[in-house]
Amino acid sequence: MISVMFHTLQPIMAGMTLITVETLGAILVDFPLSVVAGVIIAKKIGTTESKYGVLTGTMFLTVFIIIVLCMGFLHNLTTFFDVFGLGDAVIRGVQTAWQQFGFHLGVMMFLFLVFDYFLCMLDGILGFKIVQLNS
Repeated sequence: MISVMFHTLQPIMAGMTLITVETLGAILVDFPLSVVAGVIIAKKIGTTESKYGVLTGTMFLTVFIIIVLCMGFLHNLTTFFDVFGLGDAVIRGVQTAWQQFGFHLGVMMFLFLVFDYFLCMLDGILGFKIVQLNS
């Protein structure tokens, strides 16, 4: 899905493709998965305190980022880890964005990462509140 978005939007959006696809990925992938993680952890530990929802969202995104980075590094070794042709699409998106924004791309990606962490923290809280409402 993400590689299709990259290939479709790249000719139209050029450098903004990376930010747009990452934002859509955060909303369509990170949001529901961190809510599910919040529900699972809330049921597993047996508490519905919001502070654990924040920790769950933070840990979910940290583990998710580590897995994605590992897949990116392993992509350099073999094509077996190139899930849905995503490696080439992301590399092309980053190169185009770097050409257009330069140093500012790093700032934009840092701000996106902050946004993504806050989104996942709120989603972890939502997962805990769902369990609280169903109890």
